[in-house]
Amino acid sequence: MHVQMSPPRLSLVLLLLPPCASAVRFLVLRHGQTDHNRDGIIQGSSDVSRLSDRGRTQAREVGAALARLGDVRVARTFLSPLARAQQTHEILLLDRPDLPTPTTLDGLREIDLSSWEGRAKAELRAEQPDVYAAWQCDPLAMVVDGRKPIVELWERARSAAWPTLRAAD
Repeated sequence: MHVQMSPPRLSLVLLLLPPCASAVRFLVLRHGQTDHNRDGIIQGSSDVSRLSDRGRTQAREVGAALARLGDVRVARTFLSPLARAQQTHEILLLDRPDLPTPTTLDGLREIDLSSWEGRAKAELRAEQPDVYAAWQCDPLAMVVDGRKPIVELWERARSAAWPTLRAAD
């Protein structure tokens, strides 16, 4: 089953597998729009941005969509430690109070963009056009402050978050 809300709203994707003793289904949600998203500011893994009015509305819409899928049992909930993910979860609880108490995983934290965090995208695009273009077109090759943030993000997810998620079944 695929439930999707028209852009620019959040998308909710469920993959419902046929019954199987070993099947595990994951529901992955991204936080709602933040003030940094709205204002074109890079937030990365910094924890200063908060959900905007639109982001809170998006989270309510996803919560309502989850409520309509009340027959889908959620066994475990994992969250990024960032406030925007925590805020989104709190709003989801308004429509799905049966969601289990979340486990916070640092491995689910967003990408670390170092010196880019807190800066305007337009400013970075003008100052570092090649790096910004790599971020958009060839993210694995992007280098910020001598590091490859996308590669580090996937390594963190692979080594820190994925084993915990897989063990949760």
